[in-house]
Amino acid sequence: MASLTLYSIADVERALAELHRVVQPNGELRFFEHVASPRRAASALQRAADATVWPDLSGGCHPGRVKGPLIEAAGFDIERCERFSFRIPPLDPPKTHIIGVARRADSAPRAPDRV
Repeated sequence: MASLTLYSIADVERALAELHRVVQPNGELRFFEHVASPRRAASALQRAADATVWPDLSGGCHPGRVKGPLIEAAGFDIERCERFSFRIPPLDPPKTHIIGVARRADSAPRAPDRV
């Protein structure tokens, strides 16, 4: 399970490769993460925050990361993925989240697409 952790790990590709290694063939990875907003303006703000002070203010959080393509690139097939917005008021900005299930594919991991 990966729950609100991948956005703060420095080498997310390496972490996902390790998850792929330890999940049994045909096993499940359940994930719950916040991801880049699908809205262009909000995504641009996330990338700007990510490149400046936000990671230092929030324990290494990188709000502009996209998780779905990274999970697939690590060798998982996403079977179910729901996207929703969530925040903890009053100071937390709304963030897009994904929750879902991915199954370890039998093939080797592939290089991630950069988004």
